[in-house]
Amino acid sequence: MAFDLGDFLTSLLGSAVAIVGSIAVAWIYVRNENRKVDKTRVYERIQETFFEKGLHPLESALSAYGFAATYAIMDARTSIARCLAMREESEETMKEQLRKIAERPLVSDLISKNFSLSMQAIPNIQRFGLQVYDSVGRTFQFISYMLGEVLDLRVIKKNSQQIDEFVRSLGALAMFANLIQTYIARRLVDIRDYLWDKEFDSYEQFVKSFDNEKYKRFLASLTKYSDYLSKMDDALRSQDGDARAKMSLEFSGWLNENLNNNLLQ
Repeated sequence: MAFDLGDFLTSLLGSAVAIVGSIAVAWIYVRNENRKVDKTRVYERIQETFFEKGLHPLESALSAYGFAATYAIMDARTSIARCLAMREESEETMKEQLRKIAERPLVSDLISKNFSLSMQAIPNIQRFGLQVYDSVGRTFQFISYMLGEVLDLRVIKKNSQQIDEFVRSLGALAMFANLIQTYIARRLVDIRDYLWDKEFDSYEQFVKSFDNEKYKRFLASLTKYSDYLSKMDDALRSQDGDARAKMSLEFSGWLNENLNNNLLQ
């Protein structure tokens, strides 16, 4: 049988096309798989660093510290009232009760400013904006200051001449401690929900998700919150009772008004 060069070249060309086609399919598959791997790595980096080591432990820390502070203030209020207002308990009993409250693990952690539940997680939320980082840190500092004042015998003695007013203010302070931790914890949940359903092909896409007007308005609200905390801190340190009451009323009203206001929706 005679050799047919045309048939041979046609067959060779067909084989080459098939090989090139197979290589192209394999290349596309490998490329797509690599993209999946890269995407998974980006997701895992975001999930581990910013959620599991950032938002989630801080949400838990805020809840735990807020609960501990609220009940510590209320328990101190009860002891102070029984001793100085109702004269049902001795001053030594009151001092012993306040000492026990101060020695509760979370209360002691707050007063000493160790913040052991949050110290490792706080640096990981800087990626969400310095306003987020600042507002969370200020919240812990403010709760620490409130607790320290409530359990300080010098502060109690200074207010003993107007003890009924002081006892009432402690009740308001306990509710205030709960309110501020609830507000800032919900803002962390807002960030989590904002990012949760987004798909990021790269870390750069994740970073760009914070560069929009919606997120800037969210950060501006946290700046407002931090400003209020600073003013409230100044009011509590002052000797002007009317100024403290006015600032407390204004800040509480703002917190209640904005508690469920999710600017990232």
